[in-house]
Amino acid sequence: PIVDVHRPVTFLVDVQNHTDEAMSTTIELRVDGKVVARRDTPCPVGGATVEFDHSFASANTAAETNASAMTRAPHSSHYVEARIDDDDIAIDNSFSLALQVRHQIPVLLIEGNQGSDLWESDGGLAALALTAAGAHAQEGLFDVTRRELNAFSDIRADAFERYRCIVLANVPSLSRHQQFALEQFVERGGGLLVALGDQVNPEAYNRTNLDGKGMLPATLKRTVSVVQDPLNPRFPAGAASHILDVFDLSRTRLLTEVRVGKFWDCTPAEDALGAGFLGDKPFLLYRAYGEGRVALLTSSLDAEWSNFPTTQDFLPFLQDLVVYLSASVQPPINLMQSE
Repeated sequence: PIVDVHRPVTFLVDVQNHTDEAMSTTIELRVDGKVVARRDTPCPVGGATVEFDHSFASANTAAETNASAMTRAPHSSHYVEARIDDDDIAIDNSFSLALQVRHQIPVLLIEGNQGSDLWESDGGLAALALTAAGAHAQEGLFDVTRRELNAFSDIRADAFERYRCIVLANVPSLSRHQQFALEQFVERGGGLLVALGDQVNPEAYNRTNLDGKGMLPATLKRTVSVVQDPLNPRFPAGAASHILDVFDLSRTRLLTEVRVGKFWDCTPAEDALGAGFLGDKPFLLYRAYGEGRVALLTSSLDAEWSNFPTTQDFLPFLQDLVVYLSASVQPPINLMQSE
């Protein structure tokens, strides 16, 4: 998962009791050597798990907010330690963890049609949702760069290195050069969200998924119009609970305010996972690709095919999804002894 300065993070501390009697102990949570929480905890035979919530937002965050994007560090490093009361074996009374804490997540939004009017462009409402902040004059979690596809006609794979996630919004097609650059980006650990629309060329997209082993989690078939009887997106219990934290997916969730009138029918790849559905048709699919992750939204990110971007569920849905895609495998910074 991504740890950032905008949202609290929960640390789970496991305390083991190998004696034959219940006891109690005091657990301290320390961040960068400073005690930030202390809790007296009963510890039954076998052990107990204790939760600590902590926010990495600090006094210097305000100063960083006013710094230019060129000089502001994208992340900072911290170490967290859980410590219990000393006993006869001091060596196992603490556990430390190194963390990379994100100040912002850089996202590249590539649009099939980019206009000055948010309602007219393919990714304008998505950009608005991603850049929304929790407080006035405060930067949001995402640093969004908007571009049209023709800006990447001669793109190299390393041009995407500063981004954690790329969003394609109703992009008609990809040249083989662009396809290769995106595949390299995802294989190296980047996240990719492909949102469809009326400009999409299915043959061009299906070229990226030959034999079901390519980058996309599905093969596109045809557009389906249900304007006269719109469908509500359905998220089955547990299917996407690790992606969409904002939704209570201990039970099936139906977005009753969202009405989808048009979408792409598709055939999921064998290893694709369905997170959301329109009736029995896929609405949101995702898969791992190399070290990264790819998600496919079968409808659009604008308000042409659905009212989703105008509902209260759109912002948390999109932000959660982009966080998930951005949190793929990174080089390990915590090693056990002998590793």
